[in-house]
Amino acid sequence: MKSIHGICLAIVWLCRLPTALSQPENCTKAKLNKAIYLVQTLQSESIPLIEALAVCPSISVREQAVFWGAFYYALTKQESKTVGLIESAFPYKAAKTSQQHIYYQARRGQWRPLKSKIESGDPLYLDNLNARLILAHSLMYSHRFEDAMSTFEEYLKIKPDDDFIDAEYLFALIWAKKYELAQARVDRLKTFPLGTYLKKSADHGEDLLKALQGPVRDQETGQVLFGQIISSIEQLNFSKGSERRSLGLHYQDKISGGIQLHQIESHLDKQSYDAVSFSGKGELGGEYGNIRGSLSYLSANDGVIMGFLGASLKLGYWNFSASISQDALTLLHPLPEAIADLTRQTLTTSIGNSDWLSYKLQLARDDGLSPFERHQLSFAIPVFYRSESHLLALIVPLEFRSQPKASPYYRSHPRDGSILAGVRYRAPIDSMSQASASVALGVRYKSSYQEEASYQTLVASDIELALERRLSKRWQVLGKLSFDNTSQEEFATRAENLLAISIGLAYGVQEANAP
Repeated sequence: MKSIHGICLAIVWLCRLPTALSQPENCTKAKLNKAIYLVQTLQSESIPLIEALAVCPSISVREQAVFWGAFYYALTKQESKTVGLIESAFPYKAAKTSQQHIYYQARRGQWRPLKSKIESGDPLYLDNLNARLILAHSLMYSHRFEDAMSTFEEYLKIKPDDDFIDAEYLFALIWAKKYELAQARVDRLKTFPLGTYLKKSADHGEDLLKALQGPVRDQETGQVLFGQIISSIEQLNFSKGSERRSLGLHYQDKISGGIQLHQIESHLDKQSYDAVSFSGKGELGGEYGNIRGSLSYLSANDGVIMGFLGASLKLGYWNFSASISQDALTLLHPLPEAIADLTRQTLTTSIGNSDWLSYKLQLARDDGLSPFERHQLSFAIPVFYRSESHLLALIVPLEFRSQPKASPYYRSHPRDGSILAGVRYRAPIDSMSQASASVALGVRYKSSYQEEASYQTLVASDIELALERRLSKRWQVLGKLSFDNTSQEEFATRAENLLAISIGLAYGVQEANAP
């Protein structure tokens, strides 16, 4: 019976072969990329292309076609069709060597002999990238997802610049429903300059994750922005004894809202008072940009109306944004209750290229007094590990501020600035945790209104530590600690040191839904 079955498969393969050879245009790299892009977006028209690629002369092309076809069938609940795809791509054929026979078995889903050879340290297989890739595919077809992920990772450690396999690994994580790890990989990939293929694949992967998982993440921080309820505790300590403590509860989605309870104490009168703030936010946009707005109210003194309206545009690797806002000054720098209704109006524009380069211009005034402008320029030189699972970069933030007019509320400087240098580091601790750190040291200079010709030079530092820990599929803890003495503002003789600690507990409220 086995021989009859083999003869039948051989006849089927021989019948398909002339068709494949007569259509070489179906086997080009352009056709393969087109098919992969269609699969990544779950387009049904990808299947005719995949079926044609699965009988191409190149074994490498056939292997990729089967992987992506199996991915499509898995996510569209048609996994039974994967068997037929494998049969057409790798029909029965007598192997000339034992190694070819083991590869043949693995390509058809019999992964154990190949896995055993690699684990035993057999030199024919141990450092053989082709063997690891065949095994990773075979393990995916057999739903041995944990072993498959480890095999993909081992492959990428040896050959980290293989964009095709990097994309396969990303979508293998999605296939295995490891959505958090897949999103973390998308976020990490987007911190590096990518080739066209991998960039498109990362974009498609992010779009697919949104459809499968729901929550949307901030492109800069990687934190979930939408579809979550977040409770938070903040403690801000300023020099000379001013401090603010806040307890908040927010729901974040396309339409968001929240409430915060504040206890504020200013060193100017050593009196503390309580206040409540309410906020509502909305966002409208898509892949290439968005419009955001918010309206808030703070109950301090006679009450403060706060608001924000901003827009952003994404062109390739570049992001452009502009916004106008009004904020309660006492939330930025604790003030006595008698003047807690003072506000700051700010116009901000910025341009940036991911983590590597950004420029921000702010024009602001405080209740019509003390207008000032702030220029912030920062750039980073990336240094990263071969696996791209970590980020290590040299950062150089620069800042200059000009305040042409003094205010009765300020003892400020007409010109001041800072230049720092440091490192930014981001890495996963384990499959459930990610940590990041940014440390920059340098100098700050400032002039005095009383003696404009004289400048003071001070040591400056800006430190931020953050940790994200996922407790379960839908619960996570967010923590952040920052220390900054680079601020150029001195509200009523307040020195520039700021220590901020925040802890948040987030609950993802959206279920993962299949498309």
